[in-house]
Amino acid sequence: MVNFSSYDRFVHLKVGIDEGITGWGEAAFHDGQLTAQIAETLGQKVLGRDPFHTNALWQQLFRGK
Repeated sequence: MVNFSSYDRFVHLKVGIDEGITGWGEAAFHDGQLTAQIAETLGQKVLGRDPFHTNALWQQLFRGK
């Protein structure tokens, strides 16, 4: 995760890979700071993984596999 900004309960994430490609995502929960902490924690779990293997990333994050 490159950086994030928190507005109320919404968090906007800027994600980048080594080749210079970036993308944006968003997340929402009851508290923007909590959402940002969750995003940071989950981001560490996928750091270094291939961003194009979305199914494998989803399985890892959702199911812990």
